[in-house]
Amino acid sequence: MDPQTWHDWCEAYGTNTQRNPIKESCHADVQKTRYSDFDICVLIYIGGTTGKPKGVIPTHRVHVAMVMSELAEWDWPEEVRFLAMTPARLVEGMRVFGPVFMRLYGQSEVPNCITVLRKIDYDPDNHPQRLASCGSPIGGIQVKLLDDDGVEVSVGEVGVIGVPDAKWGEAVKALVVLRKGASVSAEELIALVRQAKGAVQAPKSVEFVERLPVTGLGKPDKKAIRAKYWQGQPRAVH
Repeated sequence: MDPQTWHDWCEAYGTNTQRNPIKESCHADVQKTRYSDFDICVLIYIGGTTGKPKGVIPTHRVHVAMVMSELAEWDWPEEVRFLAMTPARLVEGMRVFGPVFMRLYGQSEVPNCITVLRKIDYDPDNHPQRLASCGSPIGGIQVKLLDDDGVEVSVGEVGVIGVPDAKWGEAVKALVVLRKGASVSAEELIALVRQAKGAVQAPKSVEFVERLPVTGLGKPDKKAIRAKYWQGQPRAVH
C-alpha cells in the first residue's frame, strides 16, 4: 500500500476519540516515509525487437508527464474507445469509416507521448501518405535518429538480407532508403558498419531504393525483399 492510500485509509477508519493509537500510528508511518517523483512507478518489459526483452522502470515523474501530454495533445471524445489493430487494417478502417480514429505512437521508455495523428489531420484524398504515418511529435518532444556522435543520420530505412554470392555462397546486402535531402555513399555506409560491427557483419554491397516492401504490421518484408535476388535459384538459401 502506498503512503497516500495508507493515509486515506487511516482518515476513513480512524475514530474521532481524543486518543486513537491506530490513527497516530498511521500518521507517524506517513511522516517517516520519504518518496519523490523520481521513484520507480512501474516495471514495463519491452518487446525485444532488437534482442532479449529488457525491463524499463519509468518514474512517477514520467507518468505524470505522460498524463499531462495525453490531456493536452490527444483528441478526447465524449465516449473514449481504444482499438488495437495492425496498420494495414487501420488503413482499411479509415477508408470505410472516415476520420474517426486518432493515431498515436509511443514506446515503453516514452509511454503514449511521442507522436500523434489527430482526426483533423486525416485527408486521404489530398494526402493519402498520411494513412501510413504515425503523426507529428507532440509538444515538448523532439524525434531524431542520431549516430554515436549525436549527428542526425542520413538513412531513413534499411533492409539487410543475404543474396547469392559465387565465392561465399551468400553475401550481406543492405537496401537503404535515404532521408529526404540526405546524401551518403555506399562506401561510407559499409565503412561505418565495418567500424561498428566488424568486417563479417558489414554489407558487401549497398543498394539505394525509394521504399521497402512491408508486412501487414508495417515491418520490412524480408521475403519480398529477398525474392528479387533469389529468382532462378533452386532454394532461397545457400
